[in-house]
Amino acid sequence: MLISALTAIILNNLLGIVSLVQESPLNILSVLTIPIVAALGINLLVNFIDRYEREPWFLRLAAFLWGAIIAIPPTTFIEGSIDSWRSTILGPQAGKALHALFSALNAGITEETVKGLGLLLLFIVLRDEFDNVTDGIVYGALIGAGFAMVENIFYFAGNPKAFLFLLIGRIVLGWLSHSTFTICLGIALGYMRHTRVRWKHIVIPIIGYLIAVGLHTAFDFINFFANSLVLASPDNSNIVMFSLFASIGDYILPFIAQMVIIYCLIKSLAHEAAIIREFLASEVSAGIVTVDEYAMLQHSFLRAKIERRVLWQQGFKQWIRVKALYQTEIGLAFRKWHVSMGDKPKLGYVQPEDAYRQRIQHLRQNILLAEK
Repeated sequence: MLISALTAIILNNLLGIVSLVQESPLNILSVLTIPIVAALGINLLVNFIDRYEREPWFLRLAAFLWGAIIAIPPTTFIEGSIDSWRSTILGPQAGKALHALFSALNAGITEETVKGLGLLLLFIVLRDEFDNVTDGIVYGALIGAGFAMVENIFYFAGNPKAFLFLLIGRIVLGWLSHSTFTICLGIALGYMRHTRVRWKHIVIPIIGYLIAVGLHTAFDFINFFANSLVLASPDNSNIVMFSLFASIGDYILPFIAQMVIIYCLIKSLAHEAAIIREFLASEVSAGIVTVDEYAMLQHSFLRAKIERRVLWQQGFKQWIRVKALYQTEIGLAFRKWHVSMGDKPKLGYVQPEDAYRQRIQHLRQNILLAEK
């Protein structure tokens, strides 16, 4: 049943793409290029905000692929299955608002649950890499970007006559919508790394998940309801104007959420700098980290400037070594913070802190040798 449903969806969108090619071969470029460019834009934004304890590229890619590949089939199947029962559940007397609410809840709960499972998996399996609120924002944004990219391709392929409307609604205004919703849970999971209070480890993620579902459901409800009104009365100018303003106003809640996310990000980045300042101080005294590095690592823009200078003046290989050195030093600070927050020692004779120190010394030797 799942395979047949997915096959039908794929064939439907392939037919949409074929019709676009027949009308104009350039249309296929728009269908694919616009969603991909939007997704790349989010990836660049993530690269900009992930400034201190940077996430490995393969984990970023894994998060993006969860949204783009893994999350799409189950959400499509579940939403389609539930929607097929809509008329039976609601009955013949249900109005447009109730139908819109049913569809919105279906999409909001299903999509945020499946996307959220990717975040939860990263948090549980790769706990050492999921450090704080910043990481929750990074991974949430990437999962949302992957999901939105594929969904946008489906929308553009399946509705070629609504190209301009989709371009404005889903790209210009809704560029960050899916990422915004998923980030809400990401922030909640990241906050768990900041507290030892057990009840918060349960309550905060639930609140984050409910906010994600609530924002998504509210957004889709307004969109679905406005569209249903226009389709029912396309010649009624009052209804058309009301639906237009409702559709534009639909982006107010996500915009407010994005402002809150920016605030959380700023606070989280400041906390990362404080971790570096507190937990690398003793490493300076021990001779593991130099005084200049200690001062520089607390200022992400200065670090990026120095890394660029190394790239231009000393070449790619030295740039890789220097980046690895700085990242390892920051990794040491965060590992010591994890221990202070209650993380248990690892099994084995060599603890991660000692491994970080050994790697720092090894990288520094290689950098000095390359400079000779």
